[in-house]
Amino acid sequence: MLTEVLVSPPLGDVTLALRGPANAVRRLTDFAAPFLVERQHPVGPLWTIELRETLPADARLTGEPPEPAHHMTCSGRHVVIACDRPEWMPVLVTRYVRTLTRAMAVANGAIPLHGAAIEVGGTGVLLVGRKWAGKTTASLSLVRCGDGALVSNDDVLLVATDNRWDAVGGPRAVGIRTDSLAQHRPVLTAEALAGAATRHPATREDKAFLLVAEVPALGGRVASRARADVVIELCSDPELTTPVAERLDGDEIRALLAEHLETGADRRRHGFLAAVGAPVPELSEHAVGSLATRLRYHRYTHPVRDWVDSFLDFVRSEIHHEVITT
Repeated sequence: MLTEVLVSPPLGDVTLALRGPANAVRRLTDFAAPFLVERQHPVGPLWTIELRETLPADARLTGEPPEPAHHMTCSGRHVVIACDRPEWMPVLVTRYVRTLTRAMAVANGAIPLHGAAIEVGGTGVLLVGRKWAGKTTASLSLVRCGDGALVSNDDVLLVATDNRWDAVGGPRAVGIRTDSLAQHRPVLTAEALAGAATRHPATREDKAFLLVAEVPALGGRVASRARADVVIELCSDPELTTPVAERLDGDEIRALLAEHLETGADRRRHGFLAAVGAPVPELSEHAVGSLATRLRYHRYTHPVRDWVDSFLDFVRSEIHHEVITT
């Protein structure tokens, strides 16, 4: 049975008509929860996302292992995605939906940041850093150890309001390396992770992919949007035995923003971005200057292991106190 469901992303400036087999559409909305909100009527531009569970005979297929081959076409505001592996359909469609909705948000002034976003006791914390810096371990630990909510683990859209910046998340899964479980706080067991991360087909022995909607199963909350107050750059240094925290200012802030603000709505689907006519993010002097002055910036350099408890104390005490007293 075919069905159609209208949904909108957190920024609410575009509506998607998800059309296809009822089971496929429902799997998709469950997979992307809570970042696609059902609507009765369209708000903003209307795009149709059509799901097909059979591949065209003459299709030019895309996809890299372990993903199955799939087919995508985009004409006007009509996107067709075909895949004959039902368990992978929500993954593939969510990626295109994420790219599309981010492109529409960028067109309306949002700025992409490569980093995590967490709301902790009313304070919005953005975590940036290079690969292996510990963003996932830190963000999930902040969420699971107190009054925190995960907004995004890897991709954030920064949106200017009248007097502040907000961080908006999306339905990207959280990749958790199993060799890092002992570093999480509270310690995350393989059994608990396996019990929570049940719906992403790419999960394997060395890495699990946790849907945002599955975070509550591990004791955390989820929010689609939060204020942005503080940026913390995480750095891992194998020579250190004790973490070092420092406040950044001036040129250091500009260098951090230059490294972690993104110049496109998506890092991978460039052909799809071109097809939907996505603009380049507006990294103007005004926007960057506003981010540099309205947010606070820190660098937290830590050992490879046994640093998360100290980091949690740093955020709960120094960072939270800094925000609420200024």
